[in-house]
This record gives sequence, structure tokens and C-alpha cells, in this order.
Amino acid sequence: MAEKSEKSLKILLIGSGGREHVLAWKIKQSPLVKELYCAPGNGGIAEVAECVDIKAEDIQGLLKFAKEKSIDLTVVGPEAPLTAGIVDAFETEDLKIFGPNKKAAQLEGSKVFAKEFMHRRSIPTARFKIFDNVQMAKTFLKKAEYPLVIKADGLASGKGVFICQNLKEANEAVAEIMEKKVFQKAGEVIVIEECLEGEEASILAISDGENFVILESAQDHKRIFDDDLGPNTGGMGAYSPAPVITPDLLKKIEARIIEPTVRGMDYEGYPFKGVLYAGIMVTSDGPYVLEYNVRFGDPEARKTEPSQLELESIQPTQVANVSPNGRLNELARGREALEKYFAGIAQFNICHIPPREGSAHHYHPESKTEILTVGYGEIEVILENPVTKQRVIRQVKKGYEILIPKGIAHGIYNRSPDTVAVFN
Repeated sequence: MAEKSEKSLKILLIGSGGREHVLAWKIKQSPLVKELYCAPGNGGIAEVAECVDIKAEDIQGLLKFAKEKSIDLTVVGPEAPLTAGIVDAFETEDLKIFGPNKKAAQLEGSKVFAKEFMHRRSIPTARFKIFDNVQMAKTFLKKAEYPLVIKADGLASGKGVFICQNLKEANEAVAEIMEKKVFQKAGEVIVIEECLEGEEASILAISDGENFVILESAQDHKRIFDDDLGPNTGGMGAYSPAPVITPDLLKKIEARIIEPTVRGMDYEGYPFKGVLYAGIMVTSDGPYVLEYNVRFGDPEARKTEPSQLELESIQPTQVANVSPNGRLNELARGREALEKYFAGIAQFNICHIPPREGSAHHYHPESKTEILTVGYGEIEVILENPVTKQRVIRQVKKGYEILIPKGIAHGIYNRSPDTVAVFN
């Protein structure tokens, strides 16, 4: 689909909660947007978008509406239509839609899929066992160590997780999920895992299947009562950023969790496009994944989206518009890269490498060197000594690597429209 000119996009937003309200509010501000519809929406959303009486799970109804209205981009808020395959249905009709397809959405749709994926990709997560038989699960619980966590495999609106302090509570959880079937088919299989201790946080990233951008951290309040007591809810509020997520810790989360997830899904044939949400437990041994979501969190969205979705001057509509096409890396990560100075001296090397698609930025701790691989067009690299303000400027073409010692002040900007714009 060709890119449309300014003020020409017709957007369809799917969902009806607070998450969708803040998405509608922010999308409406984009200079790219001409018309904004929301299905089914709510009273608040009606102030900024035209609400349409179609349920979020009515994929055929939504598809028909999108075709009738010539919708340019559909943004999916809740998880249910994603796991049901709305992206597959829209893409079959050549309609642009922001979100993962049905296979990729299994990261949230199935706890079993997510845990086995993390195990295959060596992504840190709690040790676990999978059961589809009540008696086998209860037998295991008799010799298990407590506390432990029991999860329904499928979607349960954030309520399918039970933290059990003893055997009695564990047996009650299994009975609720597998015998009383309070979550219906979502509870036919369960995951029993060790209970990690630490502080929770939410890390969200936007991915186009190969590239990703991490948003500001957030932390929500899951337990229903004060002092972190009571059963889990879908979220009782949130704040952002999460103080527990320091810059150094965020680098570890990116290297150990977010990047391996995006790379792993692509490698296994399920490229993840959309919002990847990682629920993190920060333990004394480092960050572990508690769960994945495949969309913006609610209530986290109401804290991270108004400011962070701008991606340092990039409009959210632009992000959603290029993500389905695998072109997220065409957007600059910052407007004023040259104002960002770090300690160090301006020295670097340029090495030729075999041509490759895409651009990448890595840090090698052994050599204390940042390596930028140039995958598109031509760029200019500006390095500056923060003390003397002396600058070094070089043009670097596709097929070369730039080796920059740790801490060097540097900025990179476009010399062709296809070039990655800024790394820091």
C-alpha cells in the first residue's frame, strides 16, 4: 500500500477500555489522521472518535466495516481478537493492521507456548511443569516446594494466575481451574511454576518483526487489596517509569529478554509485529519473564502511552503505519542526537564487512566497543570529545562497521531516505 499524504489516513481502533481511550486520544492528535473510528468504543472515546457498534471479537464484522470505509490502518487494542486471528484475516484482504498474527499472538494466548518458547530460546523464566490431568497435577503438588504459582494456559483477563502458599491453596487453585472450569477451555491445561521473589515491572517494545524500540518502563498494581494482598486482578492502576528499572538493568532486559524474543520468534517462523509486553520480575539473580502480552497493557497504557508513544518526536500513527511493513528502523530515535554527549575521546575505526540487510547496534563488553553495522544507504557519523568539543565527521556507506570505544559522544543522521537515522 502506498504511503498517503498528510491528513489523509482513515484509522480504525478496536477495543472499548481505558487503553483504547488513551490510544484514541493520542492517535487523534496525529497530523496524518483524517478520520478515526473505534469499535465498539465507549462514552469517553466518543469525544475523540466515531464509535461503531461492532464487538472487538467480531472479526468478520470489523473486516466488512474496514473494507466499506476504505480504512488505511487498523490498530488492535485487546488481546482476544489478536489471538483469534484478526491480523491474519485483515492481511488476507491486503488491509494494513497493527498487531501480531495468530501464531505470534500465542505468546499471550498460551502460557504453555510462551514457557516452552522461553525454554527453547534460553530466555530467563521460572522453572515450570505442564499438566493436562488433574490427578497428575495434584500428585506433583504433594511433593512441590512452596510458595508456587499456578496458571491457566489460555486467556483469563489477567485473573488466571494463582500464587499458592501451601498445598491447600494449590489444590484449591487446580480445582477452580481444571474441575470447576471457571476459565472454561482456557483452563484445560495448567502451568505450575516456581514462585520468583523480587519486584515486578512491565517492559513494552514495538516491533516490526525484526527491529524493535523499547518504551518507558511501568509498574502496575495487581493485587486487589492494600499492602499487596488478595487475589490478582487485571490491574488496579499503574505508574511510570518504574524506579526498579535502572538504565543498566534495562540494557540487561533488552539483551537477555526483548532481543532474544524478537529474534527467536522470527527464527521460528512467527515474526512478531506489534506491541510486545514483557512482565518482568527483578530478582537478586537478574530479570526473569513472568509472562508475555501481545498488546499495550491496561492500566500501563494510560501511564506510558501519552508521552512515550511519541518515541522522541515520532508520532504513534507513524509507528503503527510502518510496523506491519517491517520498516520500523526507518524512523529516527531522536531529533537532536548531537546534543547527547558522553564521556570519552573521539576515536573510532571503520571496517569493511560483507553486505547485509538491516542495521544493528551492539556493545561488546570484552573490548568495551560499540559496533554499528550500516545496512542501508549512507550515513554520517559525528563523534565529539565532550571536554574539548573537537568533532570528527566521516561518511560511512552500507557494508561497513563502525567501532566506537565505550562512552564516546556520537550522533548519526541520514544521508539517504533509507538510512537508519540515530543510534546513541
